[in-house]
Amino acid sequence: MLLRIARTGYPGAVSTTAIVLIVSAAIGLLVALLWLVKRWLMSMVATARAKLDGIAAGRVAKRIDERANFFGVASGAAMQARGNGVLALYDTELVFVQLMIDRVLQIPVASITEVTTTKAFKGKTILRDLLKLTWSTAGATETAAWFVVDLQGWLDALRRTQPAAASAAAQ
Repeated sequence: MLLRIARTGYPGAVSTTAIVLIVSAAIGLLVALLWLVKRWLMSMVATARAKLDGIAAGRVAKRIDERANFFGVASGAAMQARGNGVLALYDTELVFVQLMIDRVLQIPVASITEVTTTKAFKGKTILRDLLKLTWSTAGATETAAWFVVDLQGWLDALRRTQPAAASAAAQ
């Protein structure tokens, strides 16, 4: 019917070409917007990596996840900002640099008391297993959780560092 109206020249009729051009322009704008968002996120990850490199001071990371999703710390406020960042494990510490806010979390490996998984943390879930760490700090216990891409790899790496950290602390 729309084609028939366009061919007969009724006032207000829209041609098929105009519809195709409008849809194509909308798709083009969407693709451009997605490209800009991707570039913005890549620059944020690069900034976090640069901050992480400064903290690392030449140390080589055993594991790095640039897409770690932080679920917060147990002692934090109920509405604390969770978000993506870069999580790195070094010989002596675990470091998380968050992308959207200026948050850096440094956990000495020797202070980690438990490495486990959980489905939810502080009432938040993504219906997938999360990496959950418990560590001691200034006489208190703290807990945090992350979604990481290779959960089993992180569990294995963190569990391997615990005996080494314990024996290094004993010496």
